[in-house]
Amino acid sequence: MPARIYITGSGVVSAIGLGKEATLAALRSDASGVAPLQFLQTSDRSFLAGEVKMTDAGMKALLGMDSGFAVSRTSLMGILALREALREAGLGTESLRTLPLISGTTVGGMDCTERYYRDYLAEGNAHGEYIALHDCGASTEAIADWFGGFAWATTLSTACSSAANAVILGANLQQKREDSSSCFHSSCLSDVAAADRRFRRSHHFRRCGSRRFSCGSYAFSARRND
Repeated sequence: MPARIYITGSGVVSAIGLGKEATLAALRSDASGVAPLQFLQTSDRSFLAGEVKMTDAGMKALLGMDSGFAVSRTSLMGILALREALREAGLGTESLRTLPLISGTTVGGMDCTERYYRDYLAEGNAHGEYIALHDCGASTEAIADWFGGFAWATTLSTACSSAANAVILGANLQQKREDSSSCFHSSCLSDVAAADRRFRRSHHFRRCGSRRFSCGSYAFSARRND
């Protein structure tokens, strides 16, 4: 009989709230996080999106992070959500050294690349520290480093199914070899994603999701009970 797996902590950073309590309150009040773009740097502000209602600088301040520290929005949201999950699970730095970190992301550090790649190409190595954050795995490494490291970390990027696949991998590992795991998904909005929706709209693909898109971060800590 498969061992039962219990969720011991969870965290949310979403378009309708920072943290589980705020998100739940917004859901109960039927609040919507969908609105015209406010934070994504793009030329088309007419698009509707579910953005996390906080600037990168605001998230850095909330975390006590240096304002000049090079980090992607994906990592910032992931750190906030995972911090909430780990606190609820009662897991400190020592516990994390035996805990695997499984990350799912679609965008990774694409927001940094979009912001700085023109300068990088024109000036040689300008903003190279941000270009290095493009890879999906870089966002996972930044999150793991912020918490002082995990036993090991891995990244899944399978587009919209990244979150589900991260949880599935965590569950499979716990059935076979790991006592506990921490799984999360984090993806910020990007101009490429917005451009894709603009393309679909211009070609009259008006199905669900073609005009609205969202970002956020969701984290879970779980343990196996034999």
